[in-house]
Amino acid sequence: ASAACAAPFITAAVAQSATTIRVSTAAPPSDFLNRALERMKADLEAANVGIQFSVHPASTLFRQGTEVPALQRGNLEMCSMTTFEVAQQIPELGYFNRGQVWREKGSADRAIQNFDLAIRLNPNDPSAIYARGRAFLDKRDFAKGIADFDKVLALQPDHAGALYDRALAYGASRDAARAIADLDQVIKLEPKNARAFYNRGVAYEQKGEIERALADWNQAFQLDSKFAPALVQRGISFYEKRDYDKAIAEFGQAIGLTPNSDDAYVMRGLASRDKGDYDRAIADFTQALKLDARNATAWANRGVSYRNKGDLDHALADLDQALKLDGKLASAFADRGATHGLRGDIDRAIADLDHAIKLDPKNAVALNNRGLAWRQKGDAERALADVTAALKLNPTYAAAHATRGDILLEKRDFDGAIAAFDEAIKLASAYAPAYNSRGLAYDAKRDYERAIADFTESLKRDPRNATVYNNRGFTFRSMGQHDKAIQDYDKALSLNPNYAMALYNRGIAYYDARQYARASADMNQAIKLNPNFGNVVNDRASVLREARDYDRALAPAAAPPAGFAPAAPLRPVYASRREGDRIMQDPAPALRNEAANALALQTDH
Repeated sequence: ASAACAAPFITAAVAQSATTIRVSTAAPPSDFLNRALERMKADLEAANVGIQFSVHPASTLFRQGTEVPALQRGNLEMCSMTTFEVAQQIPELGYFNRGQVWREKGSADRAIQNFDLAIRLNPNDPSAIYARGRAFLDKRDFAKGIADFDKVLALQPDHAGALYDRALAYGASRDAARAIADLDQVIKLEPKNARAFYNRGVAYEQKGEIERALADWNQAFQLDSKFAPALVQRGISFYEKRDYDKAIAEFGQAIGLTPNSDDAYVMRGLASRDKGDYDRAIADFTQALKLDARNATAWANRGVSYRNKGDLDHALADLDQALKLDGKLASAFADRGATHGLRGDIDRAIADLDHAIKLDPKNAVALNNRGLAWRQKGDAERALADVTAALKLNPTYAAAHATRGDILLEKRDFDGAIAAFDEAIKLASAYAPAYNSRGLAYDAKRDYERAIADFTESLKRDPRNATVYNNRGFTFRSMGQHDKAIQDYDKALSLNPNYAMALYNRGIAYYDARQYARASADMNQAIKLNPNFGNVVNDRASVLREARDYDRALAPAAAPPAGFAPAAPLRPVYASRREGDRIMQDPAPALRNEAANALALQTDH
């Protein structure tokens, strides 16, 4: 076959006066080289310059391997050459061509071997040194790639390719300042190079200079309106600012330009998920998986979206698949651990979170969630240690401050708990659980006015939380405001009709208001829903006694389940009833930056 070769050789005699040019090539008629030669023939004929140009494909004029000797003897005017023939005539060019072929085949090591040979024959050949540098980039050996680009630039200071690729190597090495310096020079040499603007924007983002990054991405898009990566990066910048609508619009435009980009679908799915549009997020992740069924990040993020919808079975199935594809995806272990925690499978939650932390010791979300899991197992010391470690990694992690407050609240360190909740609220004023928990701490200190204020703030942010209505109702009862307490319990039960604790507490509030029939009805319903619920059986007896219904008060209760230990009869009913445990929190999207990292510096110049 006709191999990769440089421009065809033409004899001097032909160049001076000959009017006939015969071209011999081993390329078959359908090959691009033969078609190019035929186009050259047509152009010459159209120009009418008096040259008779004939093309002889498939070695029909001279056998492959005999063309160069025929050319040298003057028996042939023009031929194409194989890589091996080039190597015989110009050895360093032969090695260079073979290196390029190996690199295109994906074998960086064999490409480097051939570039080494080319450079040995011609140590100052910038083309071979540059090509070897790019092969080192293929291997992610950035230090050696930079060394080769340095050599090229010493020979040719204005070599835009070497400057560009050295910038890529610096960027991949997280040396944003040097990447920017090189890309500045590329842009001076090539002011319409959209990729240079794009990558300089990525480098500015690495430095945290988001406005400069946006300006460069805007310029890249102005130079090339079909350059989708610039749109994706703009979308990511809006996503990081939590401007999800603008992010979704940018990702949508990128998808319009490159509908086969699974990364763009993943990023739009993330923005929709964090906006709370879980169905749209799931649709985008599903489309990404149609394009690339081995995209572990898409599986994991779809799993988190299912979890946020409350579909824990689908969530676990997707997270399992993500980890089958990538057993080192720390964030997927962390999210699967959180999902097990939501199912109440605390041991599996801890096992997965252990894996996540082993793979990524700086994963503050995983540490916080493991702290929550230890708390649910009743190990306050381990819980506090994990949450403290999470806050050491990220002092501005509001949910971890709230978790620390919950642990201190259970240890009855009310002032310490309030201080932790204060910090959580200062960092994230929209975080409803922190207000609820601080309200519990104030209630425990009998500071009822502050408790009511915090429960009310929590409900402003999460108006469908039955637990908070129950807690505020309890505090109103403690203040003697029985009507307000009953109103809150009514609201809690409208949101969750099977909420046994709210029924029990409303029964106590009715008891306080001397509405004994209603109190008894609530107690009966609470017993049906949860026979193991505290002292509700004996409390009902107290209610019936106050109603002078002595026969029912003295009647034996239904046989309790095995293991149920009834309390002493006729106990006063003013007992505190609260939610003791919280489900596993999901305070931050753990895979937010996965796709962003995958869209880092482009490697094609």
